[in-house]
Amino acid sequence: MSNNRIKGRIPSWIWNVYLLTLNLSMTLLTGLEEPFPNGSALMVLDLHSNQLQGSLPLMPQLAVFFSVSGNTLAGKIPSSISIK
Repeated sequence: MSNNRIKGRIPSWIWNVYLLTLNLSMTLLTGLEEPFPNGSALMVLDLHSNQLQGSLPLMPQLAVFFSVSGNTLAGKIPSSISIK
């Protein structure tokens, strides 16, 4: 669903859909509705080049790829995001 004109916030119901990969990059998304469950099955979450604002969202626990570059996020990088 990347590279389109989807606007607004990512709805919380999307985290209840069983997905392994979600690419919402290069859209006009501005944020994520809470709650954002860390127990999601997502292995790839690509949210780069949007208009996301606020604090850095939690990375899904099983993620091997997580990109939020090209947004306006602020705050500290959580200790849960580290190179193992």
